[in-house]
Amino acid sequence: MARPADGLGGWGVANGHIEPWGEFGQGWERVAYSGRIGTPYVQARQAIPSGWTGSTKGTVTGAAVVVELDSVSDLARYRGKLKGAVVLLQPEPRIGEEGTAPASRTSLDDLRGPPPDRPAGRVDETRGTRVGDGVEVLARLADGRIVAARQGRLLATCFHPELTDDRRFHALFVSTVAEAAQTEAA
Repeated sequence: MARPADGLGGWGVANGHIEPWGEFGQGWERVAYSGRIGTPYVQARQAIPSGWTGSTKGTVTGAAVVVELDSVSDLARYRGKLKGAVVLLQPEPRIGEEGTAPASRTSLDDLRGPPPDRPAGRVDETRGTRVGDGVEVLARLADGRIVAARQGRLLATCFHPELTDDRRFHALFVSTVAEAAQTEAA
């Protein structure tokens, strides 16, 4: 039977071997989690419990506290403030205002005109201001944040063009696919 250490030689590792370390001890697995925010209105809370944390004895309620930790010394800021709290290790991502329509209609006159300052559809907060070599920026918001880019045959957006009547991005996608098919056929 092959051992993991036997395959390391193929990666250029000399003297690869397994060292004994004893018994592992108690294991841990995620069985189930559910959560919700109760105020100002009820909504589901998606989360993943941290590894090696214990189970709770039934339902837990408490104030949600976001902790920002870059080092062990940062823990001192929270001394005495976390008892009974639901501790979040990162803030909730900002997706946009709730209650606003995620899509809007674009008139034919607007479609024939120059592209809008901002792409239609819901814009997520996962956008940047810089790109690497070989990346073409296709659309930016007025504040300079990139919302669409292309690198070769790869297209990326942080909005949902399928939620709008504006078909410019779809046309670009179709032309990119057609171009790739012609290149492959040649």
